[in-house]
Amino acid sequence: ATLQHYLDGFSLNYSIQTELLVGPGIDEGKFDQEAQMQLFRIIQEALSNARKHAGASCLQVSFEKHDHLVRIRIQDNGRGFDPARAMSDAGNHFGLRFMRERAEQIGGNLRVQSAPGEGTCVILDVPMEG
Repeated sequence: ATLQHYLDGFSLNYSIQTELLVGPGIDEGKFDQEAQMQLFRIIQEALSNARKHAGASCLQVSFEKHDHLVRIRIQDNGRGFDPARAMSDAGNHFGLRFMRERAEQIGGNLRVQSAPGEGTCVILDVPMEG
């Protein structure tokens, strides 16, 4: 509910279409409080990057259950970039580094799929509670 509310506000404030898709068997109870907070911050950063740097007009956030993991995908239709180059550029792109560190703090794994002109997809695999 909190994420949907945030996405609704984001869409209104920035005129960017947003969509939240939540697969079966996923609810807030799948994550402890720390994980929920870190996930929210990662999603906020990905949305901010899409708005500021990608020029995206459409964003989709999805949650899917895979065995004992939840896969979260934040997909945009922006201009894309070269993730390998961004991660090797030590002076910039702190947001990507912080997103990865937040994911690792909760036992997750974050990767970025993108290419110039192709949009960006941030994929986060996080273990479920229990």
